[in-house]
Amino acid sequence: MLKSISRTVIILLLLPGCSKSTCTVSHSTITDKNIQYRAKVSEIYYPGSGKRYVGLSQLLKGYLSLEILSNLGHPVDAAAITAEAQRIDSNTKAPEMLNKIKAVFGDNQEAYRNVFVKMTYAERVLYTEVFLKSPDVQLEQKHLAENIHRIATDTPTAMESTANKYGLKVLRLEVSNKEGIKPAGGKDTLHREPAGVEQAGVILTSLAKILPGITMPHIVEWPESFQIIKLISKRGNSAIVDSVIVPKKSYDEWFWSKAASIPVQINDQALKEELLREVSWAKNLKLE
Repeated sequence: MLKSISRTVIILLLLPGCSKSTCTVSHSTITDKNIQYRAKVSEIYYPGSGKRYVGLSQLLKGYLSLEILSNLGHPVDAAAITAEAQRIDSNTKAPEMLNKIKAVFGDNQEAYRNVFVKMTYAERVLYTEVFLKSPDVQLEQKHLAENIHRIATDTPTAMESTANKYGLKVLRLEVSNKEGIKPAGGKDTLHREPAGVEQAGVILTSLAKILPGITMPHIVEWPESFQIIKLISKRGNSAIVDSVIVPKKSYDEWFWSKAASIPVQINDQALKEELLREVSWAKNLKLE
């Protein structure tokens, strides 16, 4: 009788739907069931992508983000995840899609929070609140922007040569409250960053007391870049400016500089091989 029970337990543990530990990220466990949940969520976003290795790859990115947050002094607690679930409900612009995602988990609220809400929180906060806003992370790029700004302020005619020295371009832009930001004189429209009426308003306010030919006295910091601006001319609620954009540091580069030292163990050999074959960044994992 005991042998029969033991054999039954073993068989159940081997079934794909059971919550066995398929992977660990540092001290966190990723179960096969959660991989299946995440694959189904991926299928909602991208039909045809609901594969186990896709689910695993998304969970890996999420758990690595959680680990980096913790290492940087931003541990994630239950209150943060509850607040994130409320934020998702309140801010979603695709309620039908969110309902489909919730339907994947049914009554399993714990899985919904761990597989969807926690992953969303980790990646969002790590990127928008830590990476983009950290003075230490962006110090090198900020110093570059400050150097270009200093030279352009002292010698406005040197803006272009200084930018070229660092592989950057000076773009002539038209800035207006009505049309936002666009290339001046019908130039190439591929480099419209930053763009938008809101950003234009910020720039025009800063240019209010600036004379033509003068570099704006401060650098404008956008979420993903620093901008140096020199006024060329003003007319009514619009202005022509010369602009240099200094992009902030690459997120992928920074992320893997932190994540590459975090131990990852994948217990399913076939799944591990598929991940390495299909996911380009998997080679950066510290696999044990």
